[in-house]
Amino acid sequence: MSKTSILLLTSVFIFFFHIELLAQDLNEYKKLFPDNDAICLRQSEEIKAVQINGQLVVKGKNKMEFLCLNDLANQYTEQSLPFNQFIKITNPSANVSYPNPISRQDRNVFTVSKFDVVDKLSSNIFYSDAKEIHFKLPKLIKGCIVRIEYEIEYADPHLLTKYYFSNIMPVVESSFKLISDTSVRMQALQFNMKNLSVTYDTIIKENLKIVTLSAQNLNEYAIEPGGPSISYNEPHIIVAIQEYFSNEKWIKLNNGITALYNWYYSLAKNAFHSEVNEELKTCGGRLINRDG
Repeated sequence: MSKTSILLLTSVFIFFFHIELLAQDLNEYKKLFPDNDAICLRQSEEIKAVQINGQLVVKGKNKMEFLCLNDLANQYTEQSLPFNQFIKITNPSANVSYPNPISRQDRNVFTVSKFDVVDKLSSNIFYSDAKEIHFKLPKLIKGCIVRIEYEIEYADPHLLTKYYFSNIMPVVESSFKLISDTSVRMQALQFNMKNLSVTYDTIIKENLKIVTLSAQNLNEYAIEPGGPSISYNEPHIIVAIQEYFSNEKWIKLNNGITALYNWYYSLAKNAFHSEVNEELKTCGGRLINRDG
């Protein structure tokens, strides 16, 4: 049986919140991925844009579930979820289910209860509002399954997240869902998708348009030290809201470079016209004179 056939056969039995992983399934995955310590059984993201009381509301849901193939998967205990003032993470949850030596169907589940918010520091940026939610999983061993979920609230419809179909470990099933009502026109911009076999599905349900893109059996990220960002090579989607209908007119959000510049300037203009801090001005002068 081919590698693809085995993955498609076993993935049918994988569901969020209800998994009965038999010992032979784990052994098959170990044979298929001898060089990996863990595999992502399923990951998904959903972005929903609708009008509520005349206001455009954009929210998202993310889920990930991975299987530990050996005890070296313990390297994945430290987890973080990045966010900022435009992209807020809410309702994070995580749990680990452990194999039960007595019953294969009843698993011991540990739920993470502590999530810490910390600043995300960068040596190349003087100031940033970027933050992360940090949490630590309990010890990961062979056969345990990790589930991570969280929701996203988008403060500005100009700034939405990217969705990468691949991950830092091989992915069995990956899906992206775009939901909008008739008052919102959205576009999913695709990058590096030429060699990816993607299934497209579109349905209309209760005045909502639901577009789903799904792919199976993806390799882990191709990351090289000192190499370019994964965005240069990995298949991913960027969602753009083109326009939405409000107050009897269509409001355009994606209307060319000039409109994008004007929007960005509206965010930064207050900084340009703020009062000069004399202490910072003096410090800057000293640095310039010293370097000169």
